[in-house]
Amino acid sequence: MKRLLKVETNASTIFVTYDTEEKIVRVLDNEETNGGVKLNDVEDDTSWDIFEDVENIEEWLGIDYNNPDTPRIVEELKFE
Repeated sequence: MKRLLKVETNASTIFVTYDTEEKIVRVLDNEETNGGVKLNDVEDDTSWDIFEDVENIEEWLGIDYNNPDTPRIVEELKFE
């Protein structure tokens, strides 16, 4: 399964895909993610920055649900 996430950080908004089986993360952090592009508009993540061997996406992103100053997932889509 893959998860497509819109994540707000203290610096910007990023798009992230996470392949839960292969433990691969792809990240897009540019002017498009801060503009009007929506998750449903994403068609391809192959040119995004890639990170491998990620066991826990929330931990990797630095998300702490008890601390509002850490990154947070604001939108998510799941797909095969």
